[in-house]
Amino acid sequence: MLEFNYLSPELFTMPEYDIELVNMLSHSTSAKRRSAAKKLRKTKDTSAGSSLLNALQKEMKSSRTWETQYHMIMALSDCSYIESLPYLYELAHDQTLVPMISVAIGDAITNLENIKYNHVEKIDYWIAHKQNDYLEGAIRAIAMNRMIPAQEIIEILIEYVEISKNDGLVFWLAAACPGWSLDLTSEFLKSCLVGSSTDDIKKAAEAALVKKYLKWRPL
Repeated sequence: MLEFNYLSPELFTMPEYDIELVNMLSHSTSAKRRSAAKKLRKTKDTSAGSSLLNALQKEMKSSRTWETQYHMIMALSDCSYIESLPYLYELAHDQTLVPMISVAIGDAITNLENIKYNHVEKIDYWIAHKQNDYLEGAIRAIAMNRMIPAQEIIEILIEYVEISKNDGLVFWLAAACPGWSLDLTSEFLKSCLVGSSTDDIKKAAEAALVKKYLKWRPL
């Protein structure tokens, strides 16, 4: 006698709401596509990853819709779609991108590498080539996801960021520090309190010195 395991149809189909979002990724207007990507960032629907990647590849053909591109890249990261890494690596070689796109790529690659490999690989490359936009995204991902890199990476980041005097790098590095050893970070954080040009940097440094993560809301 044959036995059958009956599975619920829900296992084979996405909820109607998510199907609607996926369909919106191919809408004729950029605003609708961007709206869909933003919503997928919130739902973190892993099943939408393939559709997001296809949509991004089409979106990248025009530089006029950079904000939509940004949210699609971030949605791939938020949906933990590690299969998008090869394409993101490819994009990371393009030196003509809008800075915010480079930030998003750096963020997404770092987050997805951490998910897949439990470590990050591209940071050394971006430091060596002084690609600060990608590096800002990478450090932002480290901060937002409360990653604790190897001591060697922390030391390299602090040394580079201190020399760069780049406010974006300084801020996100300070925001990333609460979970790291104060033996490594205290000197950097104290320098942020004395010489920083923005209140956010000082606020992040003050919190990190007492090992407290704050909630930040990047684009």
